Amino acid sequence: MRWISVLFAFVLTACGGRVANPVALERSFDDQLSCSHYVGELENNIKRLSELTGESNDKARDNLGLLISSPLFLDFSTTQKDEAAAILARNERLRELMAAKDCVLEEAVAAAGDVDPESTNNVAAEE
Repeated sequence: MRWISVLFAFVLTACGGRVANPVALERSFDDQLSCSHYVGELENNIKRLSELTGESNDKARDNLGLLISSPLFLDFSTTQKDEAAAILARNERLRELMAAKDCVLEEAVAAAGDVDPESTNNVAAEE
């Protein structure tokens, strides 16, 4: 019975983090979108990057608490970093599509979209 408990505890260690869900670099309908669609998607991606930064900060705090109470549930995944890198690649692709259609990129979106994935995921530096 003791071995079953130990095995169960090791199986639970995989439950520490969530599975990454990165955005696709290209979509089948990309060439059909208008300039306002491109800008809207860029703005949404920028908001998602800030959410991922918050998740990274929360994950670091949660891992500290779990280290003390239940070290089996620590989250060592790179989920936020992987998703941030995918979003940045998608943003670059959107800029290329916008340039091909001669769309005007708003200054706020242009400046906010230039984020380094390493700075988006503070956990990478902490691990």
